[in-house]
Amino acid sequence: MKLIIAEKPSVGRAIAESLGVITSNKTHIECKNNHTVIWCFGHLFELASPEFYLNKESKIWLKEDLPIFPDNWQLLPKPASKTQLKLIGDLLKKSDLIIHAGDPDREGQLLIDEILDYFHNKKIVKRFWCSTPDQRSITTALNNLEPNEKYKSWGKSAYARALADWLIGMNLTRANTLAFKERGGRDLIVIGRVKTPTLNLIVERCNQIENFKPIPYFKIKAIFDYKNHKLHTLFKPKEDQKGLDQDGRLIDLDVVKTITATVKLESKGIISNNRHEKKSIGQPKGLSGAGLGKIAFNLYGYSAQKTLDLSQALYEKKVTSYPRTDCEFLSENQYQESKEIIDIIANIPQYKVIIDNADLTIKSSIWNDKKITAHHAIIPTFHSFNIDILSKDEANLYDIIVKNYISQFYPKHEYNLQTITITCGGYDFGTSVKTILQSGWKSIFENDEVEDQEQLEDQELTLDVLVDDPVLCSEINFSDEKTKPPAYFTDSSIIEAMINIHKYVSDEYKKYLKETDGIGTIATRAMIIEELSKKEYIERQGKGKKSKIIATNLGKQLINSVSGNIKEPAITAVLERHLQSIQDGSGEIEPFLNRQKEFVIKELERAFDPNRQNVIEIIPCPDCGADLIRRTGQKGKGKTATKYDFFGCSGYPKCKSSFKVSKDGQPEY
Repeated sequence: MKLIIAEKPSVGRAIAESLGVITSNKTHIECKNNHTVIWCFGHLFELASPEFYLNKESKIWLKEDLPIFPDNWQLLPKPASKTQLKLIGDLLKKSDLIIHAGDPDREGQLLIDEILDYFHNKKIVKRFWCSTPDQRSITTALNNLEPNEKYKSWGKSAYARALADWLIGMNLTRANTLAFKERGGRDLIVIGRVKTPTLNLIVERCNQIENFKPIPYFKIKAIFDYKNHKLHTLFKPKEDQKGLDQDGRLIDLDVVKTITATVKLESKGIISNNRHEKKSIGQPKGLSGAGLGKIAFNLYGYSAQKTLDLSQALYEKKVTSYPRTDCEFLSENQYQESKEIIDIIANIPQYKVIIDNADLTIKSSIWNDKKITAHHAIIPTFHSFNIDILSKDEANLYDIIVKNYISQFYPKHEYNLQTITITCGGYDFGTSVKTILQSGWKSIFENDEVEDQEQLEDQELTLDVLVDDPVLCSEINFSDEKTKPPAYFTDSSIIEAMINIHKYVSDEYKKYLKETDGIGTIATRAMIIEELSKKEYIERQGKGKKSKIIATNLGKQLINSVSGNIKEPAITAVLERHLQSIQDGSGEIEPFLNRQKEFVIKELERAFDPNRQNVIEIIPCPDCGADLIRRTGQKGKGKTATKYDFFGCSGYPKCKSSFKVSKDGQPEY
């Protein structure tokens, strides 16, 4: 018997359908040619708790128990998985060949490998690797099975990640919570290898906004008459212009008045430069999970987790490819298959017009074998279906994916850009005119949010404006402007920040981090944001596209209470690089874990350093003398619920005193 072990029921059933079903059960399916398909429900095992290694029944946290470094790591079956696990074990005994059908990523590899290790499997294992769950792709994958050994290092990397998360999370959560209480705090301080640096990004952004002091500057605008045109221009300072700050803004009012007075008096100027460019914007990049999330947020206000859930649902319905991908490209082979996918989409009436205008001979830069990773960009599949099976939100996401795919078969977007410089009274003013030559792929999207890939092609064009032609200034004035604070993070921009973490680290680490380094993975980033929200470290304000992520007082308190290294994103980004080295076979788990243990020991010392300054202002309850704790409450339920801060007595429930928070952050007695 050939036993196929899938990661989840939907994938198992899709594989069984491809093989031909004989008998279907709730737990497994018997198929033609002596195949049996069984599935998991996510991870069937979990790492043992600290109490297991401490050999304690009590769950009271004690300083003297730290650090907790297991000598022999234990994976224990989850209580809910024991029945399915036993059935897998029984089927393994009857099998001649095992086919590993975990999802095509690190966690998918580990999920099945840990089952095989648990049962001490010695039989031959082949790896089924499929990014699109349609019948054609499944059949192709079944006909091209590879040795599972080829991907074992992927599972090792996922296992190393789990152990590192355990070491850091279990030890430092306990240490920082205990130390926090010693300094007057009363809250649980949950530390996570990725969660804490991510929270730190959000807290720092909120602090920047709250402490932002706008810088005043001036903007000079002038209107010049040229033949039958009125040219609206902005002042363009030269390099030696006086009155500029380091960012090139005009900040000296006297200089501004001199410029406007001189130009008004002179009034006559000339066209000093007339630059013509033909520009082309290439077809949009393919959709990675993060790229899809960004567009879904900008168009529909979907949270990162909602987009991931929807894209997973589309994947399980076989209509789109694997969603947890960081790749933005497709293979050359997929270009050869594009007509068949287009034919499937053409059966959906709403896409008929844009498909009729597509040109399948166009080959955009998305097709590139050299840039394919373990996965490819998210695309529609060969699976034929009725669009009515999709919910409204699923259809919205499918629409983004379809339009991105079809846009690859439209011409580039082309336009002429004319940049005009006018000199008057010795000062330069500029304006530009854009003329679309060919709408190209942009005609598909209308007002949709897409990311341009701009490519410049200089080409002189003949326009009516001529250098040295005279102009006359008919109006000039200036306006008071102020710099704006950075924007709050959104579900889209915080994911982008986690990916491009090199933009947010100190100069000390920038040189070590390439643009490909980040924190978290495509599979975990959305979940991390949700976990921070559930712990009430962050909250969303506003709805849909206008929602923003704000750090709560508790979140700020947590970040203020822990040492810099725990919240330093560069530390986590470097750790991700070590995980990648384990995945590609150049690194090993043991030295990696030793580095994590060294890190934990240093952070324990920092947590319990007696010289650390208290970050908690201890305010006694006026009714009983116990500590008051600032907390977040909620009024109402559902969509009408609102959150508010208050001070509550730590002696609750014996003392039920609570107080509003004043403008200066103190309790109102």
